[in-house]
Amino acid sequence: MAVGAVRPVVPVVQEEQDYPIDLENAERDAGLAQWAVRVHQPQDWPHGRFCVNDRARWPCPLYRWGFRVLLAAGWSEAAVEAYATGSGPPPAGTR
Repeated sequence: MAVGAVRPVVPVVQEEQDYPIDLENAERDAGLAQWAVRVHQPQDWPHGRFCVNDRARWPCPLYRWGFRVLLAAGWSEAAVEAYATGSGPPPAGTR
């Protein structure tokens, strides 16, 4: 994806094979979730969009897990998207 290009928002819904989220400890897991959404980014190929890190269809299971953990920790969808793409800092008090 070209620098500065706007990536279409992909709905991150829970699928059967997704990793579980411990809602009571979502804030504790937020640091690892931040890493997951930054590292597991999409890359477009002629045959579809895949995760740069694990080559799974994007959004891959770890990106979906990280996204859902950050939502459970109180982040907005817009804040997660901005942080994941590097266009925004994490919300205050989350580092």
